[in-house]
Amino acid sequence: MMVHRTVTYGLRMGLWMLVFLLGGQALHAATVRVNWVANTEADLAGYRVYYGLQSRSYAQSLGQGLEVVTNSIEIEALEAGTTYYFAVTAFDDTGNESAYSEEVSLAVPEESVVATDTDQDGIPDYIEQSWGGNANDARDAWADPDLDGVVNLVEYRAGTNPLDSEDTPQTGQVVEGVVVTSLVQDFIAEVGEVIDVYAALAIDETYTVTALEAGDAPIPDAGTLTATVPGTYLYNVTTLEGELFCLLRLSVTEYLFAVSGYEPGSALQLADETLGVSLWLGADALVQGLNLGIGQSADLSSEALSEALADLVEFDLLPFDLTLGSPATVSVYYYTEDNPVVERYDALQEDWISIGSSYDVAESLVSFSTQYLGRYRIYAQEEDENPQSDTSSSATLAAGAGGGGGGGGCFIGTAGF
Repeated sequence: MMVHRTVTYGLRMGLWMLVFLLGGQALHAATVRVNWVANTEADLAGYRVYYGLQSRSYAQSLGQGLEVVTNSIEIEALEAGTTYYFAVTAFDDTGNESAYSEEVSLAVPEESVVATDTDQDGIPDYIEQSWGGNANDARDAWADPDLDGVVNLVEYRAGTNPLDSEDTPQTGQVVEGVVVTSLVQDFIAEVGEVIDVYAALAIDETYTVTALEAGDAPIPDAGTLTATVPGTYLYNVTTLEGELFCLLRLSVTEYLFAVSGYEPGSALQLADETLGVSLWLGADALVQGLNLGIGQSADLSSEALSEALADLVEFDLLPFDLTLGSPATVSVYYYTEDNPVVERYDALQEDWISIGSSYDVAESLVSFSTQYLGRYRIYAQEEDENPQSDTSSSATLAAGAGGGGGGGGCFIGTAGF
C-alpha cells in the first residue's frame, strides 16, 4: 500500500515542491517522491534535488532532467523514524545554478504509524490530520478542499496536493498500475432499484462490498445494493486479500427524471421538463467520466415545512456531494419573481445554507452558478426579510428540514474527484 505525507511551500525561481512518502518493503527502508512545478525560462536545462539530515546541510544531491514530464524524482532507502530536509535548484544550459528553493522537511514515520487508517477510507490517519481532516470520518476521502474536481483519496494516491487547485491529477493518470480516478466510483439510483456492483465494476464475487456508515445504508447482498430510503451511502470495495479496490458512493433519490453521461473535455447540458430544471457543465468540470442526474426526493421536506415556505421548489442534482472543478450553471423554472431564495443542503453541517446573492431572476427562470451538486430548494421570501442572507434559514423555519440526498434508477458512472 502506498502512503504519503505532504508538506508544501511557495518556492523561489517559480518552483513549488511536494514531498511524500511511499510505502517500502522493509521496516527500515522508505521511498520518498519529490514533485515540483517546472520553471518557465527558455534556457532551463534541468533541476537538482538536495537532501540531508540537517536543515540547509545537504549531504546528497540528485540531478533531474527536463525529459521527465512529471518533474519528480523518487529517493530510496530512507530510514524510518528519521527527519529529512529537501530543496530544489534549477540550472540553465550553460551550467548556471539557481539558489536553493525554500526547504521542505519530512519525518519518515515508523511502520505502525504509517499503517493506521481508522475510518478505512484509504488514507492514513496522520495524512488526513495533516490536511485538517478527521481520521474517524470516511467522508474526508470524498472531500475536495481546493475545488479542483478531484477528491482527497485520488490526490493522495496520485501524489498531488489536495490544498492546491493548480496541482491536480490528469485524466487517465496511472500510479502503480492503477488509474487513480478509478479509485472512487459514483452510482446514482432511484429508490427500489437494484444496483449490481459486481457487473458495474467488472469484478467477481471474490471482492467484498462493505458499508462505511451504519443507519439506512443498503446491506450488500451478493454484490447488489437496493436502497429504500433516499440518501448518500458510502462503501469500501476490497479484494480477496483485503486491499482497497475502490470507494463507492451511492446517491439515491425518490424520483429520477433525467440522466446523462459526462465525458471530460466535452460540455454537458442536462434538462428535465418535469421539474423545469437544467444543468450545464463545462468541458473541464471533472477529470473522469460519470453519469449525472436530476431528481426529487419528495419525502425529504416535511409537510409542515412545505406549508411554511411559499412556492417551494425542491430538486436533487446527482451525484450528491459531488464537487466540480469549474462552476456549473443551474436554471430552474420558477413561476413567481417575488424575492426567491436559493438554498443548498450541506451534508456536513446537516443544514440548509443560502447561496447568497449569486443568482439571477429573469423571465420566470432562476439561474445560479455552483461547484456543488446535491439538494437544492427555492422558495419565496417574505417582503420584510432579507432574501440575500448568507446564513442558514432552517433555524427560523418550521421544524423538519434536513436529511440526506436523493437517488434514482440503476444508472452507473465513475468519477475522479
